[in-house]
Amino acid sequence: MYRMVQLLQHQPSSKENKDECASVKSPYKYLLYKPSVETIFMVLSAISKDLLHSAILLVYISGDLHQDNNEKKNRDCYGNGIRTFDGGSQAETSKRKIKLAASSQCLYTDDLVPFTRKPLFIIIDSEASTSFACLRSMFNKPLVCLMSPLKTTDYIDRNKVGGLFTLFLLDPILAICRLCKVERLSSEIWKLTKTTISKISDSIIEELLQETRTTTLVFEEFTKDVFLRRIISHFIICWMMLRLNKLSQGSDFLPTSTPQIPFTVLENKTLQRHLLETVNEMCLLQQFYDLSDMKPYT
Repeated sequence: MYRMVQLLQHQPSSKENKDECASVKSPYKYLLYKPSVETIFMVLSAISKDLLHSAILLVYISGDLHQDNNEKKNRDCYGNGIRTFDGGSQAETSKRKIKLAASSQCLYTDDLVPFTRKPLFIIIDSEASTSFACLRSMFNKPLVCLMSPLKTTDYIDRNKVGGLFTLFLLDPILAICRLCKVERLSSEIWKLTKTTISKISDSIIEELLQETRTTTLVFEEFTKDVFLRRIISHFIICWMMLRLNKLSQGSDFLPTSTPQIPFTVLENKTLQRHLLETVNEMCLLQQFYDLSDMKPYT
């Protein structure tokens, strides 16, 4: 949660003048720690009610997987969910009661449908992330859902320091260091790679906007916002870096999105080459595949 607060907080750079700084305002934030589902509904409803016509509702969800083996529930998008609340009553000693309490305090895909009345941008960092892939906008409003990988090679407990996926959205260089178990970079390499990643991010958005498919029209709407533009570009960098990483092989190790970002962008060799040049500057190239060794993604 702290990293998302950092990500959505505008930090003026030395290159910005006063007018540019004033034009970018940090969005309002509502932080809920292990809330009940009722609290989530109440807060989202209040925010949606007060949301300006041109505004966007961003929802970030991080939590543990709640798995239900009921086939009908899974088919109806009420199977796997995200546990949001741990405050069960001590009087509930029955396993059956505990199971019911856990499932009733989980957030499911269809729970978010009423909020698609507004432009909605969702980020999910959880083992249950892809359960939300079936979410659709029922009211012809823009909707994007970015979902974390189901598996990770991360050696750090996400419950203690947060997930690698969220770290990529905040700062790809920090995420690459964590992915490759690097604890320290020189200030010179840090500044150089940060500048390179910023240029790559701009190129990614340009490439995305050049696409004319229907799915990318939704992304075009969201890239008008400076914060969401950064999140989308860092998401694509995350996909590329995990795709190139030798230990993160298989679709379960890659993030996903709804709608799907075109593979012409994700598999762009020029952008991937620039990223490999970046990790080479960090002396980490041996942990990533050469482009000539990569098979087309299917």
